Amino acid sequence: MAFLKAQWAFSEKHAAAHLDEVCGLAKGYDVSPRDLFAYLHLGAMEDGDPEKDGCSVAVISDTKNGPLLAKNRDFGAEHQKLQRVVRHQDPLDKDLWCMFITSLGSPGAYSSGINSHGLAVADTAVGCSKLGVGWLRYFLMTEILWKAASVDEALDLISSVPHVGGGALVLVDKSGKIASVELGNEAIHIERADTGVLTHTNHYFSESLIPFQCKESEEAYFASSVGRLGAMNHFFAQNQSPLAVADVADLMSSHGSRWQSLCCHGDIGDGYTISSAIFSPANAGLQFCAEKPCSGNWAVYNAPDLKAVDAL
Repeated sequence: MAFLKAQWAFSEKHAAAHLDEVCGLAKGYDVSPRDLFAYLHLGAMEDGDPEKDGCSVAVISDTKNGPLLAKNRDFGAEHQKLQRVVRHQDPLDKDLWCMFITSLGSPGAYSSGINSHGLAVADTAVGCSKLGVGWLRYFLMTEILWKAASVDEALDLISSVPHVGGGALVLVDKSGKIASVELGNEAIHIERADTGVLTHTNHYFSESLIPFQCKESEEAYFASSVGRLGAMNHFFAQNQSPLAVADVADLMSSHGSRWQSLCCHGDIGDGYTISSAIFSPANAGLQFCAEKPCSGNWAVYNAPDLKAVDAL
């Protein structure tokens, strides 16, 4: 279709390294590069599956363990076997690297990641009814982690390029600066702070972007997005003393009412939580549960060696 052809041409010109990665993955898995490229755009081109797509994210400026980024990845349960923690290193500088949570066959920061500077980023799905040619969100997240060392640098990059539209990002750096970015095609909305907490789920907050939010195919999806957001905001409002990583893990593992459950088990409209990640910019580390976080099976990854060295 015309949109994908235009996107391919745009990526060849402006995101060539990311398109090269897609072509390399396609060759490795013996699939068509164009088909894989199209697959990566499906999340933007479709309204989203209310029974599968989701995600809950939070960035916290200060805890007992320094700044944190937490994400529950809500996706189809069939994706659980595909997800991986991977490390990519700059071949010209061994001190520059990125650690991504991704899926087999998908490029770079397909879900979230952190770089050697201690900048972390994660996304959530938000359906957008007005798409255009620009940076695909997954390419953008990877570009941020390779090109930016701080939240300010990341926001400058995001503000300087056109976007396909759809989705939201949260970011945190080693200094404790935090930001939330809602992505549209013709506009973006940025919220930034030096202290506190920012949260996001799967709907736009900005008055300028709400008119372009896709109508959800089930009312339950929007109810779940609002409910999960409320559960996170209530938790942080009630726990303003310095938190620890374990407290944040407890939040991401929590089961409230149906619409306020952050750890989702596949009920209709609630999605299915296939993993939970807590990034620590202070040491560029990751605490990761590769299944429902209520299982308690957390591992600690100390980059750059990516060895799981401890349990939470």
